[in-house]
Amino acid sequence: MVSDLQRRSVFEDLLRQIALPALAFDLEDLRILAANEPAVRTLGWTDAQLQQMAMMDLMTPEDVTAGTSSIHLVRAGYVESYQAIRHLRHRDGAKNEVLFRIRKLTVNGDTVGIASIDVGQQTSEDPSTLTSITIALAVTDNDWVIEHISSDIELILDQPPNAFIGTPLLSWVEPTEVARFVSSIGRIVAEGGGGTIQTCLRCDDGSFQPTWSLIVPLDQHSPPRLGVALTGCPRVGEELTAEIDRQLSRGTGVLAGLGTFNVQLPSVGLSTRQLEILTELLHGHGVKEISKKLFLSQSTVRNHLTDIFKKYGVHSQPELLAKFIRPLDVGTESDSA
Repeated sequence: MVSDLQRRSVFEDLLRQIALPALAFDLEDLRILAANEPAVRTLGWTDAQLQQMAMMDLMTPEDVTAGTSSIHLVRAGYVESYQAIRHLRHRDGAKNEVLFRIRKLTVNGDTVGIASIDVGQQTSEDPSTLTSITIALAVTDNDWVIEHISSDIELILDQPPNAFIGTPLLSWVEPTEVARFVSSIGRIVAEGGGGTIQTCLRCDDGSFQPTWSLIVPLDQHSPPRLGVALTGCPRVGEELTAEIDRQLSRGTGVLAGLGTFNVQLPSVGLSTRQLEILTELLHGHGVKEISKKLFLSQSTVRNHLTDIFKKYGVHSQPELLAKFIRPLDVGTESDSA
C-alpha cells in the first residue's frame, strides 16, 4: 500500500515540471497533497502549512461555493478541465485575483486534482516551452451556428473554414456524443467560466476525429454565444495533456475579443495567430505591445498584419479598424477568462 509520504513525493515531482504555481489535491476531501515552489511563493504559505489545508481554505468566502461546484464538474467528468476567475487568500490577508485552472490527473492509478494559478490573468509561459500544437478558434451565434472559425481548422479536421461557416456546431459532433456534449456545455454556462470537453468531430471523409474543445460562454443570453478553442486529441502522456490544456486556455482572450466585437472574417480565413494579433489590435494595442505579449518579434507581428491587410483588402491599421462595426452592447462580454 502506498503511504501518504510516497504519494506526496510522486506529485511533488510532477508539480516541479509545471512552470505556473500549481497544487495537487485530493478530489474527495479536497485536502492539499503537494505544492510547487511557485505556488508557495505566490500564496505566501509554506509547503508544510499548505499540506494542512484544503483547497477551499485558499479561497475567499464569496468564492467557496463556486469553487466547490467547479471542482465537482471535473471530479464528476462533465469536463476534462475547468477555468474561471477566482480570488485566493494570501497568507498576509491580501486577496489575489487569479485565473484558476483545475483538471483531473491519474498517475500510477492514483487520481487527483491539479490546480494551476495564473496570477493577474497574465500568460507566464516561457517561449521555449511552446509546442507545435495546432489550435483553431471558432465563435457561434446564440443558436450555436458557427459565425467565425480560424483557418487552422483545416489542419485538424481536413476541411476548409468555409465548410463550417453558417453550420450548427452540433452538426459536427459525433451523433452519439451530442447529448453529453450539450449537457457539459450547459454546466459550463451555469458556472460562468470555461471548460474543456473531449469529443469527436467530423472530418471531410466522414470519419470522426477525437478532439479537445475549450468552451467559453460569450454573453448572458440563453443560450449564449459560444467561443470554442479546439485541437486534435492524440494518445499522449500526461505531460503533453497538460500542455494541450494550457495551450487551449491561451485562446480565451481571443475568444472574448471576438465575442466583444462583431468581427467579420474574410472568406479566405485568418489563422489563429492572426486572430490573436487582430484581437490585440482591436483593443488598442500597438505592434510593440503585441510582440511582447505574444512572444513574437515586432517584424513577425508586422508580417502577420500585412497578411491580414491583404485578406481584408486594406492598406493600413485605420482602414482595417474601419471594417468593423461598433462593439456589441455593454454587458455581453464574458466574465470568464
